[in-house]
Amino acid sequence: MSDPNFDEIIEIFDAYLNMLERPIITENTAEENLSKAFGCCQLIENIISKVYQEEKALFFEDNLNYRLSEKGRCNTFKCSDFEKACDKMLENYLKDSRVPTSSIDILFNHYTRHRGQERLSGFLKHTLTNSMCINSILKSVVELGLPVSDLHEQALLATWEEETCKGKMNEVGKCIDKILDDSHVLRLVNLALKNDINSETKKVIMKKLTSRAFKNDPHFFRDFMKVDAKSLMQLLIDNSEFCVNFLDAVFYFGRNMTFEDGNWISEEGIEYNDIAKIFRILLEGSNDVSNQTKERLDLAKEMDGKVWECIEKDCIRCYRLKAETSSYY
Repeated sequence: MSDPNFDEIIEIFDAYLNMLERPIITENTAEENLSKAFGCCQLIENIISKVYQEEKALFFEDNLNYRLSEKGRCNTFKCSDFEKACDKMLENYLKDSRVPTSSIDILFNHYTRHRGQERLSGFLKHTLTNSMCINSILKSVVELGLPVSDLHEQALLATWEEETCKGKMNEVGKCIDKILDDSHVLRLVNLALKNDINSETKKVIMKKLTSRAFKNDPHFFRDFMKVDAKSLMQLLIDNSEFCVNFLDAVFYFGRNMTFEDGNWISEEGIEYNDIAKIFRILLEGSNDVSNQTKERLDLAKEMDGKVWECIEKDCIRCYRLKAETSSYY
């Protein structure tokens, strides 16, 4: 094909491939040149879109590969290799540590302006899932006002789901242990309660949470103080084994408290108010959880005595105060 217009198209595709192969962006690269680079990608996407519309993909590919081979290119390309040229360029530059963050910022802004934030979010989720340059990406998108933490969580969950589908439960378990060791219980609870999480991934998360509860780990218990009442109750209702182990832990820390100088104290570093707070949530929760808690509380009062009587009184007092306040308003 010797159409002059096609000659221009070949030059555009060749320039794009050169950008991917040999990024030449530095701190001194002008914004105008970055705009031209992104404009080249846009033009390629538009050309491919038109080729698809006219149903001439095979014809275009044959001519494109023939002309590129004349320029010394040995690879065979398909239209699908270019349909997301903007993504490919941005991904390529993110991989290259020589490309400065300031240039990535500019490219992100061009991407958002011309391809939309929804597509950028999809691109970032895919890229984060594949664990490429996560810190660099997050640093750049903060300025765009994208929900970075949400993107990060979705990417993490997608990675775990991919691993569990491959049967790599131990690898996912190790990641979860690291998150727990870093005191990010709330993060795991939020992931476990996501509606779109697959069952195998949720099982691994709950297995780790259940195991930590069973060990009566004081650090784990204190971290659970950051979980809101609604989320905690949902977790207990949905996961019977976790519920049993969590209740065991609550009673374990309660019965190991001693009364000194007018205060209940614990060598585990657990505060009396923490125990009372959890009991208020448990007793005001679902009938099943509330009934389990009441039955065990009655038994604990017979065995361990005063600490449980105090907690029960504080819970009742708090409940009455809440009821009085509600009726007042």
